[in-house]
Amino acid sequence: MSFLKNSKIGTTLNLMVVIASVSCIILSILGFWGLKKGEHASTTMYEDSLLPIQWIGAIESNFYLINMNVKETILSKDEKRIKELLTEIDVARAETDQLLKKFETRVSSNREKELYNTFYTIFKDLRTQLKNVQDLGQSNNEEAYAYYLKEVDPNMKKSIQAIRELIQFNNNNADQLQKNNTDSATNTMMLFVSISIIAIAIVIF
Repeated sequence: MSFLKNSKIGTTLNLMVVIASVSCIILSILGFWGLKKGEHASTTMYEDSLLPIQWIGAIESNFYLINMNVKETILSKDEKRIKELLTEIDVARAETDQLLKKFETRVSSNREKELYNTFYTIFKDLRTQLKNVQDLGQSNNEEAYAYYLKEVDPNMKKSIQAIRELIQFNNNNADQLQKNNTDSATNTMMLFVSISIIAIAIVIF
């Protein structure tokens, strides 16, 4: 009887050890899986939403810079200053082109593509108009400024509005990704706790 009793106790203890070991393994796997999933989610949010927001913001800043410089070239009489302004314009345009190429590679949804195409159409027209202002400014500043007020200024406002719609779209995407990440982390934690409770209950009872 004593032997059988000891044998049952030993079997129970072994079973408890096995259950505890299996539970630890499952919890470790869940923990590792949760970390990897969180890392992937953070990378995805950064690359798909936050980076494009930075690029669009830089494009918007370049728009303002180019716009101000073009206006100053019309009004300025200082040849040296005009050359400096034109150099800044060229640098800003080159940077804008690079940022646009980067952004194009991140356009994914149909809605984002639609917003981008709308912006890009306005952008091309605006660039042509600003170049026309520069050319007119070399011979007739008054005509250049009149053209700027009539053609460039309204298109500039449309372009900025289109940029901000793109920024808002990516902000919304980032918010949704953040919500999904939070929900996923909560679900993983609940599963983690549930398995722990079940394992403890089995061992106790």
